[in-house]
Amino acid sequence: MGVKGTDRRRMRPIDDERFWASVQQGSDDACWSWQGARSPKGYGKFRHGRASVFAHRVAFALANGAFLDEFPQVDHLCHNPPCCNPAHLRRVTQKQNGEHRKGPPKNNTSGAMGVTLFRGQWRVRVVHHGRSHFGGLFDSFDEAKVAVVALRNQLFTHNDHDRRGADVELEVGTPKNTE
Repeated sequence: MGVKGTDRRRMRPIDDERFWASVQQGSDDACWSWQGARSPKGYGKFRHGRASVFAHRVAFALANGAFLDEFPQVDHLCHNPPCCNPAHLRRVTQKQNGEHRKGPPKNNTSGAMGVTLFRGQWRVRVVHHGRSHFGGLFDSFDEAKVAVVALRNQLFTHNDHDRRGADVELEVGTPKNTE
């Protein structure tokens, strides 16, 4: 194996002192904010040799004694891109990271992920492993939201917000666009 917090491709140890100096640490359950450079989406960027790597990946590698390239992706449980608290990070696949999405995508017109207006009714659909799963048609927007959460819970493993009921609580109310 290699040295804890090593970039295996270059076999160059990560300067953990320099890294942690750029992290505003707080309590164990609080977000630890990256104070250095950030990507346009708010993720911390750490300069390692000639490469720039995401700060949360470095934090995860240092905390877990892993290589930077050992895991496909690191997911923020807190949904806070500059957070470097290892307790808020977990190793995931790209699919699992997508399952942990918070809220609907920007182009969503209903306000609920997986719910669209179709011929006067609310249609529930969830994509899983490239296959579309139909969850039904509903007259009520609130019924459709409950059904889409149930379908995601049946299909997904990393949709923490659905499992805690946060999506239903956050999205209750009228849809964005009923036309």
